[in-house]
Amino acid sequence: MSNADAVLLHQLDTVAMPPLVRQVFDRHVIDFKIGLFGSIAQSLNNWLNKTEVISGYVFEPQRKAAIGYFKLQLCQDGSHPHKAELTVHPAYTWLYPELLAQMSRLIKDLPDQSLQLASTDYQQEREEFLEQIGATRIEHTLLMSRSVWHKLRESRFVALEGLQLSEVLQTLQPSRKPVPGRFSFAHPVSPESTDSIPPLSLSKKVLPSADLPEGIENITD
Repeated sequence: MSNADAVLLHQLDTVAMPPLVRQVFDRHVIDFKIGLFGSIAQSLNNWLNKTEVISGYVFEPQRKAAIGYFKLQLCQDGSHPHKAELTVHPAYTWLYPELLAQMSRLIKDLPDQSLQLASTDYQQEREEFLEQIGATRIEHTLLMSRSVWHKLRESRFVALEGLQLSEVLQTLQPSRKPVPGRFSFAHPVSPESTDSIPPLSLSKKVLPSADLPEGIENITD
């Protein structure tokens, strides 16, 4: 196994997973590659825990694709169980006993210990085969998901609904006091133009004394 096989493993993982589960995990080719620092960290972890990691896959020449994959973490001193990951192409479910037989040959020379197997290909044939060999289910994982667009729309609605009127008006207030400025006119009035304006004339109108209320006199000035 090397990073050059990442494309084949990604294709196998895509085929083996149901569409809804595949959409949630959203795996890419880079997820099946191990960088330099990851390789060093894995080697250090194996040395500290006295473990060894062996992985391999079955290649189908006609399809030019991987049809089975396993990753086995061996415990060399028998202090804890061996751990394994298994993925099989849906059209090649007869590979389950073959791959498990291969893993059993790898651990036969090590101290007796149980094998913990995890598989995410969701094939019914795998369940039936594991029950036939007497495997015991020790963990069952439930995966729940929701639409991402629905979550964004709901959170936005809740955010708008929770706003108070005071919070909205607070954002409309000026951040600082207004500074008085100088007024400017688009067309200033020149002194020459004021000479042509006719003087304002006031006219007087004297009401008859009969029309005025008692105590009111005409203004003649």
